[in-house]
Amino acid sequence: MATLGTQNISTSYVQLIKTSGLTGIDGTIQTITDGNNVSSALQLSSAGVNSTGTLGVTALATLGSAKIGTSGPTITKVSYGTAAFTGSTFQDLDSVTAGSNVITGTFTVTGAALGDIVFGGLTSIGSSTGSNATLAQRLIPSFRVESADTIRYVILNTDTVSHGTTPAGTLYATAMRFTT
Repeated sequence: MATLGTQNISTSYVQLIKTSGLTGIDGTIQTITDGNNVSSALQLSSAGVNSTGTLGVTALATLGSAKIGTSGPTITKVSYGTAAFTGSTFQDLDSVTAGSNVITGTFTVTGAALGDIVFGGLTSIGSSTGSNATLAQRLIPSFRVESADTIRYVILNTDTVSHGTTPAGTLYATAMRFTT
């Protein structure tokens, strides 16, 4: 009798995987089963892969693009970057000095381009201090691509009563590019 490695096929066929169809892998998505015809969460065709379960990645994976739904946009690029934030004192929104309630700057996110959607944050906002206990809730960080590989951040204090400080922390941003 033929063998599978060092095992007889007659006693190890349940360890084999197969398609649910009779033709092998073709252009039609098929559920992968074992030798006892127990279905897996993996579906496969010559054109793509589906998972009906959780898809985990334990190693670095490279993805060319990802389609969102059957008719949604395609993610073609995701860029991520961080930068050190040295800390700032925020003035009142109604401060005499115009614009003193805004802190701005830029940092590098390699691969970011004009038109990307950007979201991010500042790790130290939650530990901001000031005479108003809710200062951290009144700080609004925003991020946008200013030029290729450059993210501009703006942190606005919307409080009209008090001011305070935000300690040093880490700025982080992710830029995502979609196509139709």
